[in-house]
Amino acid sequence: MNERSKSKSLGICRHCHVRQANIRLEYARLNLCEECFSKFIERKVGKVIKKYGMIKKDDKVLLALSGGKDSSTLLHIIRRIMPETKITCLHIDLGITGFSEECRRKAEELAHQENVELEVVNLKGFLGHTLSELATKYKKICSTCGLIRRYLLNYYGNLYGATKIATGHNLDDVVAVLWDFYVRGDLLEASRLQPVTQLIHPKALLRIKPLIELTDFELKVYADLKGLPYTPIQCPFGRESKLNSRKKLINVIESMYPAFKHTLLKSHIKRVTPLLSSLIATERSNWGTCAKCGMPSRKNICGMCRLKENLKNAE
Repeated sequence: MNERSKSKSLGICRHCHVRQANIRLEYARLNLCEECFSKFIERKVGKVIKKYGMIKKDDKVLLALSGGKDSSTLLHIIRRIMPETKITCLHIDLGITGFSEECRRKAEELAHQENVELEVVNLKGFLGHTLSELATKYKKICSTCGLIRRYLLNYYGNLYGATKIATGHNLDDVVAVLWDFYVRGDLLEASRLQPVTQLIHPKALLRIKPLIELTDFELKVYADLKGLPYTPIQCPFGRESKLNSRKKLINVIESMYPAFKHTLLKSHIKRVTPLLSSLIATERSNWGTCAKCGMPSRKNICGMCRLKENLKNAE
């Protein structure tokens, strides 16, 4: 981590004015000690939750626990700052050879450590195929994986009586996707990218992104400082994905223009989104109910049911 390697020249912590600073946040022009950094991150998540009304008193949150640093940090912070919140974690075992086993172990370890309920969904049992098997049939496996994960989170969220679905999407994730939408001129997709999703269907649970203003760097440092169990291994199918390529490009821009990521997200939410209100209204009216499973769908048959049918026909 380059930011932490400069610890000898960072001086005294800007917050406590007592301890030596060893973490530099360039976008905020802050030099912090480890203790103040942890408090800074937790306060920031708390402010985001409050600002967007993400979690209410009676909410039951289904938290997508992947075993990676982002979702692990999300669970730990919510448990610290909102201990009364009802949380059930859902881990999707995708069956990716040499990867999913480690993810599941870390998710189980953290759930035990945080004393929360963990439900594990095995893709092989649900769909009859692992993601590794699906990768031999579908070239765009990342898109297929995204479809599967979105469906399962919503399906089991309804099954468990959740009112919100919390995901670990961070600032780098959101800005990389947003960048692509703007480049393609896809304003409809851009309009969907919000800290809290719009209500489009009675069974489409609201999705919240409490980490949306935190960077990859901040989350890794926090997870390591707290000793949270998580796997540093990247998904073998996503290592060379377009998303990761975009992140590298945006990091180059950020190095020249600190706070670029925060500025782009803020502009999208406060300035661009109001201009897309008509698109958002149209989007809501385009959703119906899948004739097979009863879940939200823009077509008569949802993407998951079409996937199941295609797999069945291919046998």
